[in-house]
Amino acid sequence: MKAKFGFLVLLFLGLSLCSCNKDEGNDVTGTQSGGNHNPNTPSDPNPSDAATGVNRNLTLSWNCSDPDPSDTVSYDIYAGISNPPNTIISNEQLSKTLYVGIVAANTKFYWKVVAKDNHGLYTDGPIWSFTTSP
Repeated sequence: MKAKFGFLVLLFLGLSLCSCNKDEGNDVTGTQSGGNHNPNTPSDPNPSDAATGVNRNLTLSWNCSDPDPSDTVSYDIYAGISNPPNTIISNEQLSKTLYVGIVAANTKFYWKVVAKDNHGLYTDGPIWSFTTSP
């Protein structure tokens, strides 16, 4: 159990120290000529923004939708201990929930969600933060 815990902590911290930048080429605002719209802005984070004492067995969740009912929306999740978070911890996932696992104690984390539709449009969510319990 201790080995698994240590591995998960090292894995998450290792990911936090690496960087991976998303392609900036598709940042289109508004509507494409074909009538497609960007996904709505991700909202309602859990843990809530600026939360403290967050359980270290971490699951992230949020709400998001797309104004075009036939669009498929996927999510890239960025997280880390620096602001802005630039480490992608999950990409192109369809679920609005991500189980991260056990993370470091008494640490402030930053995270954001980028919502992408199947037409190449995306919307960056705000940067949220939380601090884990000791």
